[in-house]
Amino acid sequence: MGTTQTQLEKAMNQKDKYMRAIAAHRCAPRMPASDAAATPRISVHFRTRPVNQSESARGLFKVLYCNDDAGTSLYYPAFGVLTDNSIDVQEFKFDSNYDEHADSAYIYSRDVQPRLQDALANNGSLTVIAYGQTGSGKTYTMSSIAMQLVDDLPLDRDESVTSTVTIVEIQGDVIRDLSRDFETPHASKQRTLPSPKVLLDTNGTPVLKDVRSVPATSKNDVLKIFEHGFASRTTRATHKNLQSSRSHFLCTIRVTTDSGETMVRIVDLAGSEAGNDKTEHDPATIKESIAINKSLSAFKECIRKLNVAVTSGDSSADVHIPFRNSKLTMVLKDALDPTVVRHTHTAVFALAAPTVADIAHTFNTYRYALALKSLASNSNGAETKTQADSTILQHGNLDGVADKPVPLAKPASTPMAWSRAKLERWIEIQFENEVALHMVLGPSGDPVHFGRSQTTFVLPAWKFIYSMTADEWIKNVATYGGYKDADRVRKVREKYKSLFLKERVVADGGLVGGTSTARVGNSTVLMLETEETGATTVEKKKTRAELAMEKAKAKGAALRAER
Repeated sequence: MGTTQTQLEKAMNQKDKYMRAIAAHRCAPRMPASDAAATPRISVHFRTRPVNQSESARGLFKVLYCNDDAGTSLYYPAFGVLTDNSIDVQEFKFDSNYDEHADSAYIYSRDVQPRLQDALANNGSLTVIAYGQTGSGKTYTMSSIAMQLVDDLPLDRDESVTSTVTIVEIQGDVIRDLSRDFETPHASKQRTLPSPKVLLDTNGTPVLKDVRSVPATSKNDVLKIFEHGFASRTTRATHKNLQSSRSHFLCTIRVTTDSGETMVRIVDLAGSEAGNDKTEHDPATIKESIAINKSLSAFKECIRKLNVAVTSGDSSADVHIPFRNSKLTMVLKDALDPTVVRHTHTAVFALAAPTVADIAHTFNTYRYALALKSLASNSNGAETKTQADSTILQHGNLDGVADKPVPLAKPASTPMAWSRAKLERWIEIQFENEVALHMVLGPSGDPVHFGRSQTTFVLPAWKFIYSMTADEWIKNVATYGGYKDADRVRKVREKYKSLFLKERVVADGGLVGGTSTARVGNSTVLMLETEETGATTVEKKKTRAELAMEKAKAKGAALRAER
């Protein structure tokens, strides 16, 4: 499959061609990205940061574009296994889609402030979560949101309004109280203090035990406690960030008024990172990365199980959701579980780096933002489509691509045009929810899920599992999913491979500037003419027997030539 460096070099060697393909696709009129469903309980907001000086110096090109009109577009360079080199395009319109020019004050006023006011009016709860890769701008975004949020709390106006602040960090299965030594610096040295724990009450609501709640009578008090906790958070220099957060940060503010209590929670998740990159990390950092990735994997698995529950029509009470697999998911149970009775809203900010060097991380962030959006829509009974639109761009000569509508061709249904979410659902249906896509892929095909090297430039999932042998399928699902029915695995694999033989994507002609497209259900396949012939072609894949015969003939011809 190649190393990270080799695959990134391949992309950079064809930088001009990729950039022309992306530019042409963004200019060409096409179907708009799917609109996000209205979701009062869970909202998902995607944001990308600017290209930094280091990335500009390396000549890295952008593969992630966000704006509220067109939504979020991710261009994933892929290298030929079944097809020519191509770009797998994923497009979706989240609740908000912010580019590098978006102002933090505008983001807060649009996506957080209304929900805070709603929570205060209904004695409910608001949870704001930042998720993404190390160095994607999570801490920057959450710091800005926290400052503005505190300023909008109803403190300093009415003496009857009181508040308490609790701040903890989670590293793997260890919870550390960051508010314990606020204005009492020697408290943390007292060995008699018990370790914080997270428990679930009779209603399944998480409760932090042996954690100090610091009283705050003013906004200034809340800010002081928040800043103290943020400064006490565990950080370490990594190859992505000189001061990278190495733990999940949770700040809980409880505001009590005459009418009741409102809970506001600010959650800055630690960034996903390569856990086994010994060339970039020391042993301590590697150990931290493994713990971070393990808890993030538990977070993702809960999202997946919740999606299975709501899409199958079962309540989460009837389907086992593994909240107890991690301290992080136990603490966030009430923010994710759609069965919670309390007036609750969860705003998730998915943050991603924009360049091709971080494509594996960015794609991982995108797919789980999409899974959260699907959970939000399904849990609210929404009918709006939450499957991402997917496009395949095949390389060609893009000079002079016209800004005109491109003709449609006959539909096709091969997995190469599916989104990742659709492929995941297909696998789950075939195995009756006993096997997930990451179990088939294993660490080599889905390193992010297994806490492996997340900077590895991995083939798209549809290509990866197509190239796997039957034995590899059987071994992976048995090792990583505990699934032992080898015959069933073989049948599913053969069924998957047969999908590629049923239909071929062939354009009907009418090239515009060397470009043609085909609609694939809710997706689009954009095919670009080849540089060698100037014509759109799709070659039939040769069988193994044909390839072996050609190889034998070539060997015979070479031997005869030597004589």
